Amino acid sequence: MKLHAENISFMVDKIKIIEDISLQVNEGQFVGILGPNGCGKSTLLKSIYKVNKPQAGTVMLDDLNVLEITPKKLATHLAVVGQFNTTSFDFTVYEMVAMGRTPHKKFMENDNAHDRTLMLH
Repeated sequence: MKLHAENISFMVDKIKIIEDISLQVNEGQFVGILGPNGCGKSTLLKSIYKVNKPQAGTVMLDDLNVLEITPKKLATHLAVVGQFNTTSFDFTVYEMVAMGRTPHKKFMENDNAHDRTLMLH
């Protein structure tokens, strides 16, 4: 997949947190975002995966406009596991991976043989 974020800007109470930031990640690339505390790294990432709604800019994941598609549609292409969680939960790795199949299913649909095959490979 290719990610292209262009001219992303995000403000809180009229204070610019990030302004006119662009990022391109090509298929097969690994990218690190470096900078001092408070410079907007997390804000940029949250704007890319729709936790923050940017005031300006576009985010494309291949041909999908991330900022315009439904959360369920986005979840079939993108998943995020945050670095810090305030909620404690007791799930196995298998159960966490199984949760990633949720957007590919109908409401309350159980895992099936196809899901289990995908999760084990």
